[in-house]
Amino acid sequence: QETHTYLQDSLKNIVHEHHQGFNSSIGTFHKIQGSIQASQKRVRELRESLASSKASLCSTDPELKKLSHTSTEYDELLQTLNELDDLRAVPDQLEARISEKRFLGAVEVLQNALRKLRRPELDGIGALNDLRSYLANQETALMDILVEELHEHLYLKSPYCQDRWQSLAKAQGA
Repeated sequence: QETHTYLQDSLKNIVHEHHQGFNSSIGTFHKIQGSIQASQKRVRELRESLASSKASLCSTDPELKKLSHTSTEYDELLQTLNELDDLRAVPDQLEARISEKRFLGAVEVLQNALRKLRRPELDGIGALNDLRSYLANQETALMDILVEELHEHLYLKSPYCQDRWQSLAKAQGA
């Protein structure tokens, strides 16, 4: 009973000491919350206004509609040109990764390039036929290299394994 009374008195004292700060914090919290909600409402209204402005601009004037369509086509064309630039660098990247024996990176570069080349918008570009055949050959060659590397590693012919094998042979021979 004494403990209960002591705890109640202590709690009352603590609440009495800190109630001003707590009330201030609650008020500040409500102000911040109201400000955030007002900002969210304004952002929603701005988005709706922007969407309706864009729609009305494109639909009212046929010339603007045509310009908007042309702009979209140019954006797609620029994206395709950027992809062609990326694809042009693929053979060098692939050769570098294979020569450094970074096979996982080589496979990733090869797969990404093949995925890009299979996209429908790049089908009609005849200049990519050489790259397509090169990458198909590299896919086969990379598979052969990987199999050969695995064989060398499995049968302890790899430079990484020879050191281990020789130290094991010396340890058993001594």
